[in-house]
Amino acid sequence: MACLRRIAQAPPARSVARSKVHLRNATNPDNPKEWLRAILHNDPNVHRSPLTSVSPMDILMASFLAIATLGAGCSPSRPQAQAAEPAQLPAIEFAGEWGVHGQEPGQLDHPVGPAVDAAGRVYLADRGTGFVQKFAADGTALLSFEDSAVREASAIAVDSGGGIYVANVRAGEIRVFFPEGDLLRVFHVTLQRGFGGPYSFTVSTDGRLFVPDPAGGKIEVLSRVGRLEKVWKVAIPQSSANQQAEPVATAAAPDGFVYVGEARTGRIVKFSGQGEQVAEWAATASSAAHLVAVAVSPKYVFALRDASPRLQIWTLNGQPVLSDDLGGRLAETPVDAVSGEPASRNSASRDTTLPGRASLGRTSPSRTSLDRESQDRAPDQAASMAVNSRDELVILDPAGTPGGPRILRFRIHLDSGRPLQ
Repeated sequence: MACLRRIAQAPPARSVARSKVHLRNATNPDNPKEWLRAILHNDPNVHRSPLTSVSPMDILMASFLAIATLGAGCSPSRPQAQAAEPAQLPAIEFAGEWGVHGQEPGQLDHPVGPAVDAAGRVYLADRGTGFVQKFAADGTALLSFEDSAVREASAIAVDSGGGIYVANVRAGEIRVFFPEGDLLRVFHVTLQRGFGGPYSFTVSTDGRLFVPDPAGGKIEVLSRVGRLEKVWKVAIPQSSANQQAEPVATAAAPDGFVYVGEARTGRIVKFSGQGEQVAEWAATASSAAHLVAVAVSPKYVFALRDASPRLQIWTLNGQPVLSDDLGGRLAETPVDAVSGEPASRNSASRDTTLPGRASLGRTSPSRTSLDRESQDRAPDQAASMAVNSRDELVILDPAGTPGGPRILRFRIHLDSGRPLQ
């Protein structure tokens, strides 16, 4: 503005007849400022000749150019403030934990899971209380209902509409509940009588279920109404040709591919939606670390291994991205000294004398301890995980702390320090 005021106070340009003008002196003739001042102020160094004419339009254009060029020249140069670069985020950022140990609705005793829905809500099936529980991402209890079959739960899943699926592979069934907790139907799958390790299944966006059959070395594909559609055989590497694959976890990606965690050889096996085995890669660096959980996001595949808990991440095509111990926050999984396999959790299980539904806030019915055989059927203590819609890893640590089981949340930042898209 100061420059504009200075130009406004300059002597008015005299009218110039339609004649030619020349600069007598050649001092910096290429300098537009000098030339414009000479034109506007009828500089005595400028004389008229019939060589060039100056029209009123020339004067008008010169005025505009003068304002632009003089304004640019008279303002003192000021250093431009440099925008501070955002702080680089860690690849795996700890976002918090929650969970209260207990046997009331909204508390955790012996949970199995987690599963997450499109809104980021977390679902757990609690073998210790018989409750299916739903929480907000921050741990706020939203719903709790009871079913006697939950006391033998192996895994839990949720579909795109909020339907809840609880698997009991020892009984060979999957119970399907409405989002509010009412029983809808029961699906039948292959029994796993002697199986007690980590286990998880998945429901794709089109409603199909991909259920591992560890004893048979295959994946059962069920329709949305529970009809067996296909059976996918999980191939074993030639180096282990005398053994059978042991699939224990499935994760369906948004693009239709299904990723299978194979425990015997510690592999991730990638299937197309039609059941073609298209890729595989090793998920553990040594035979001492067992694969316990698999999850998938639109860009990455995640696996947890036990013993010294570690998270491993690959692209959807199996290219290694990251291996991280999550800050040492996960409790180590007990390992059987003889077999080297993860030890089963043998904490006391409980039963209910009044099976049925219970809404959040109601007290649990009285419980009695089950016999030793039922306790030995408890699932593995290894951690499990899911990925929510906000690109957070939700990890269940059943061993937890002296305070009991807990849910850990981690944000993933793998794209130039920004969260996944």
